[in-house]
Amino acid sequence: MRHSIALPITENSQVGDARRLASRLASECGCSETECGAVSVIATELGNNLVKYASDGQIVLRSLTDEPSAGVEILSLDSGPGFSDIAKRVADGYSSSGTPGNGLGAVKRMSSEFDIYSAPGIGTAILSRVVPERSQVSRPTSFEFGVVSVPIVGEEKCGDSWAVFQDGSRALFAVVDGLGHGIIAAEAGDEAVRVFHDHTSDSSIESIARIHLALRSTRGAVMAIAEAQVNGTGVEYTGVGNISGAVFDGDTVQRMVSVNGTLGLAAKPRAFSYAWHPDGVLIMHSDGLQNRWQLDKFPALLRRHPSLVAGLLYQQYCRGRDDVTVLVARRNQR
Repeated sequence: MRHSIALPITENSQVGDARRLASRLASECGCSETECGAVSVIATELGNNLVKYASDGQIVLRSLTDEPSAGVEILSLDSGPGFSDIAKRVADGYSSSGTPGNGLGAVKRMSSEFDIYSAPGIGTAILSRVVPERSQVSRPTSFEFGVVSVPIVGEEKCGDSWAVFQDGSRALFAVVDGLGHGIIAAEAGDEAVRVFHDHTSDSSIESIARIHLALRSTRGAVMAIAEAQVNGTGVEYTGVGNISGAVFDGDTVQRMVSVNGTLGLAAKPRAFSYAWHPDGVLIMHSDGLQNRWQLDKFPALLRRHPSLVAGLLYQQYCRGRDDVTVLVARRNQR
């Protein structure tokens, strides 16, 4: 499952829905009975916390089938009061409501990967990933990334899509938005991703040009591809239409250029080059995310896992009237 599933969590019955769906995704990803049980507990603990303490809370689930280690990702997102004492909150025995207080500590222990970001007055984002022990890779890839990709409310199919390819020398990151919504838009997005994966030796501009021809029988799409060399300090970006891209490097922000056009209809792609230093972070998104988002009010956010960055941007800046995809990538720090 390439796309995410976003579940609003405001009352207890929705926690049960999240638990059951998370457990099913874990089973489909090859998790053992014990690992599926851990996923159920994690979803329950995070969901209960949203009901008790948060506002505008949601659980976002994604199967990690496109990652080196397949598994399930659970994001807990809210716009609640937030907090600054993260280490204290994650420690076993802490409680702000008189309960045993083992929730976040248990979530961290049962997770293959865990991260958290919170700020007073902004909200909290919690990441938990559970990866079957047999599928965990011993050597991480050169880039790590996180994605949130959900359809507009009322649609089962997402017209947005995304893709990532990595080998020992370079990485490609793509975000695509099929025109419109629903099944027809999804067909264009899925075809773009299929062609992308069939020709991963192409450069970003070669790939965009090839996809443009392939989408002539579809409604069309807008798309951007970022190409980075593992040992380089730059990124080549080729975008057609209103996919947004930016590289954040310390206090420097480089907004990337996409040319006008629609793949499958009319497009003259151009590639542009930007610096992407080892500590930099790449953010790409469709127009389902507001363009006026800011990172200044999220201190140290870019040091957290890319999934937390993508999740928080989605939580805070989703337009709510379109499919939305946010992809965040950085060079692996591990």
